[in-house]
Amino acid sequence: MIELNSDKTALINRSHKWIKIDENTPRGAKLQLISKPYGVAQYGKYDPKDTFFTHYYSIPTFDKDEE
Repeated sequence: MIELNSDKTALINRSHKWIKIDENTPRGAKLQLISKPYGVAQYGKYDPKDTFFTHYYSIPTFDKDEE
């Protein structure tokens, strides 16, 4: 379900959840990265030496049937 958050400052999708960074987190690929304590997200590549980010998610794609 896609909706505005309670204070209407962000559009959220409640069916998508951030994935906790662990030994299986992809390296060398572009991801969405976030720091849960700080709420800061960005696109980038995961570096295991950087402990700022706690979770990640895939990059969205376009619907192939959309013009």
